[in-house]
Amino acid sequence: MTIWLYEVLFNTSRQALERAAKGDFIFISPTTYEYEILNDRCDMVILTDEYFFKYQVALPFPVGSPYRAEINQALMKMTEDGQMDALVGTWTAEDAAEIQSGWQKPTETHLLSGRHLRVYTGLSKPFFMKKPSKSGEAGSTPYQGYFVDMLEMLASRLNFTWDITLGSRVRPRIIAAAESKKYDLLLVGMAMRTGYAGWEKVEYSIPIRTRGYFLTMKKSNRHEGQGIFQFMGPFSAEVWLTFVAAVVGVSLVMAANGRLNPYEWSKAAGRGEVSEKEADNLSLVNSLWSTFGAAVCQGQEFLPRSSAGRVIVGAWWFVILVMVASYTANLAAFLSRPSTERSIRSLADLARQTDVPYGTYKKYTLVKFMKNSQEEPFKTIGRYLDQNSDEVLFNTSRQAFERAAKGDFIFISPTTYEYEILNERCDMVILTDEYFFKYEVVFPFPVGSPYRAEINQALMKMTEDGQMDALTNRWFNKKMYKCSTGSTQEGVLDMEQLNGAFYYLMIGMGTSILVFALEWVHFKFKKGRSSDPANRGDRV
Repeated sequence: MTIWLYEVLFNTSRQALERAAKGDFIFISPTTYEYEILNDRCDMVILTDEYFFKYQVALPFPVGSPYRAEINQALMKMTEDGQMDALVGTWTAEDAAEIQSGWQKPTETHLLSGRHLRVYTGLSKPFFMKKPSKSGEAGSTPYQGYFVDMLEMLASRLNFTWDITLGSRVRPRIIAAAESKKYDLLLVGMAMRTGYAGWEKVEYSIPIRTRGYFLTMKKSNRHEGQGIFQFMGPFSAEVWLTFVAAVVGVSLVMAANGRLNPYEWSKAAGRGEVSEKEADNLSLVNSLWSTFGAAVCQGQEFLPRSSAGRVIVGAWWFVILVMVASYTANLAAFLSRPSTERSIRSLADLARQTDVPYGTYKKYTLVKFMKNSQEEPFKTIGRYLDQNSDEVLFNTSRQAFERAAKGDFIFISPTTYEYEILNERCDMVILTDEYFFKYEVVFPFPVGSPYRAEINQALMKMTEDGQMDALTNRWFNKKMYKCSTGSTQEGVLDMEQLNGAFYYLMIGMGTSILVFALEWVHFKFKKGRSSDPANRGDRV
């Protein structure tokens, strides 16, 4: 089928939206229409869980706006190596720029072209990691990660080289590295916030990624202690024992009725009303088999002839009807009942529950926010953290993480641990589908860095060209991670719940082989005795 461009490309985005609203058409839409779809167009649905081809939204200012920042700066001429050479003018919020006479604006140059940058960074998964060592590998960088790939893209675009200095990712160390002027680029992701010590000593790049917090805990075994016999969970041990006793009891009563009732198979065969083979239809063994067949809804092989026997069978069938219906209803609820990781999917769910304790690192900005918030659910969570601070607030984030890894504890975690959980800690699960208390991650620069503007322009161009989306897909695609991102899908049962039934089948097959061997030996022994002339009574 041929699709013409004029059928799928529209002159306005509104035309594309209305075409999708008519049906049988998917609109690749900007977030401009998100509110309208979710509030006014309930006949439409958003298909994707996350945005793609992301961009940052900012407030524009008129050039020279006095309200963008309260600053009074000197305008300096820069040398080719990025050093301040001479004063060429001043800039104030009131009078804008005053340029000294005789100075001309130079033509645009690329300061980074041909330069060798000193780059400061720290190890952080998946942003900056050491490559696994491989014998014979040479000529390539020993590092890998999101920031490494981004640095290579920037270098290719701006034509510079670099060398790496590994250091601490702690904020005071990063600020100290910026103040030292030893490094041209700080390849460390920082939260774009103010108020912390030394924040005025660095300048920021444009936002690189949006990060935040999520809830995580150790995966719970909803059926712990039941092992392979989870399928027996809907009934208690007392009910199962009673059921087995009922099978045996009904079989004994049926066998006794079959032996003593004059209208049953045994007596009728003695009178010649039925064949001799049918005389044992309701023997004890056959009665047990028939009762069990009815219990598992496979039908009763041998039915009684007498009215008394039919009353026995009818009563048993009614009990089976109730038992099977109760077991089926309870089994569905038992195997798919909500676990902790299914019932807690947001901060609101966390605030409502009281069964599982939760906490985090005590110096996170999030903790201060929640303790001071008057909005729910932040207020409830903040009050809980304050009242139980000795047990749920930790001196380091790693302590909080390891406490969650032990079980029965929910860690309010930053995205710092996301990669570790999804690749290395398969015993843990991320509860929330989206981040909360989000923040932008940026690169810090030394104040007055001559390279900040050029790198920012390159980052914006990489965003427009889709390179940033490609990097995100390479390093943050959760479908490519080693560990499952959550628990079993709602309503879907896996082998953890049903493997006991298959073990039961294997036990049955093994028992059948053993019984077959016993029957074969018995038959051979019986045949041998019947072929012995002495046993046949033969005389010479």
